Amino acid sequence: MTIKINWDRVKQLHAELESDGWKNQDKVIFVLIEKGGKPKKAVVQYNELLKYFWNLTDSEDFHVVTFVVQDIEGRVLYRHRQIVGNEEVPNGGNLDVISHWAALTNDEKSTYITMLVAQIDSYER
Repeated sequence: MTIKINWDRVKQLHAELESDGWKNQDKVIFVLIEKGGKPKKAVVQYNELLKYFWNLTDSEDFHVVTFVVQDIEGRVLYRHRQIVGNEEVPNGGNLDVISHWAALTNDEKSTYITMLVAQIDSYER
């Protein structure tokens, strides 16, 4: 299973760093957490930033669960939003709602959708 990266956010980060005057030789630090909880640290030059992100998605050698990108002083530049557990799509904690969706009234469906949207929004914070 490959890690899913928000490429729009990565391009935005690259553009922000470039507008802040980052040079090709400036260093960024990747703190990676592999499957099984093993941490790994990688120091990458700014001009290799996008290439390293791409390598994270293609790597067969290790499986990254989550990671943080920092500047040399330790400030977080990018944090990967990890999906909690195996829950790919939030289901509100009640699988019966999904399996009996057709039996719900419009009012119940509306309430459930509102709760689901709130849960999805909480993943982004």
